[in-house]
Order: sequence, then structure tokens, then C-alpha cells
Amino acid sequence: MLIPKGTVWKYWITEAIRAIAGAKPEFDDSNWPAGPAQLGFGDGDEATLLNPGMPEHHHVTYYFRRAFITPVSAPLNLILNLLRDDGAVVYLNGIEVFRSNLPGGPITYQTLALDR
Repeated sequence: MLIPKGTVWKYWITEAIRAIAGAKPEFDDSNWPAGPAQLGFGDGDEATLLNPGMPEHHHVTYYFRRAFITPVSAPLNLILNLLRDDGAVVYLNGIEVFRSNLPGGPITYQTLALDR
């Protein structure tokens, strides 16, 4: 398993500029907070609690980053297990590899999930 359960993740809450550069491996996330997975909003199974924002204006987007290095001498097949709350886009080295419950096309920090 490349990224086991409970692994520490970097995270950031809603900022458009970070989203564009944040999917690239060379992006500097050194000032982002970090915490072990599961990250979430307080339904009892989180290791890291996230700030949902003010009741009248909940944050729409959270960014999560995790680097991993593995020697690759042949094509690599990965299995993705994703727990998300409302929608998600997963990037690997800046390339979108998976999208769940979000519209097609470009995604911004204001893009809402299809169903909530």
C-alpha cells in the first residue's frame, strides 16, 4: 500500500491560486497545516478535524496533498479508495486521474458537487 490509512496529509481551505499550482509535484506546500487521516468535520471517526467555516458561509473547497515515492521499473497500476464529502478530483503529478460527483470540464475552488 503506497499511502496507508492514518497517513499524514497536508491540507488547505479554499484559495484559488493554490489550486492551480497545487496539483504539480513541485508546488511548495510547506506552510500548509498537516494532520493524519481521516480528516473531516466531526462525525466521530476523524483523526484530524477540519474547520467547516461559519454557519452562514461554509467553505466550499478543501485541498489535500500527499507525496509518495516508489521505485517504478514497469507501468504501475494503482487502486484508489476515496472517502469524500460531496465531490472530489484526484490528481497524480498534476494529471487528473479520478473525478467523483463533480461536473466535467475545468474545476475551480467555487465548483459545487453535482449532488450533496
